[in-house]
Amino acid sequence: MKRKLLLATIVSAFLILDAAPASAAASKYLGRPLAEQISRKTIADKYPSWYARAGSSTKCPKRINRTRLRCFVSWSSGDTSYVSSLRARTLPNNRMVIAGRTTVFDDYCIYVTHPESPEQCIGHHQVGPVIWRITYY
Repeated sequence: MKRKLLLATIVSAFLILDAAPASAAASKYLGRPLAEQISRKTIADKYPSWYARAGSSTKCPKRINRTRLRCFVSWSSGDTSYVSSLRARTLPNNRMVIAGRTTVFDDYCIYVTHPESPEQCIGHHQVGPVIWRITYY
């Protein structure tokens, strides 16, 4: 009985202390255009091949909540194709963080060099986390 009462007291105290006042610096709503733009900038900083790309696509179709979006960036450069899955999130004080993974496919390796075992031609890279300072106008 004493253990349950102690546990209930600790949990309720944690909930009371964890609740932030409404006037605290809250994270702002994250719009799709901003998330797509910052996702492209993050990828361009990580991969120099972004500037020599043949084609690209940036989409943020999945809203996780009001401050978070899942974005997908894909592009190709020469015989290599890239697909990135990124999570964009706003933070307090006009900051934004982007993190995720990129899968790299070497098409020449997959179809010519190692057609029997294409898993040798696929690589995975981590992107971020990268923190950006954003300005709202």
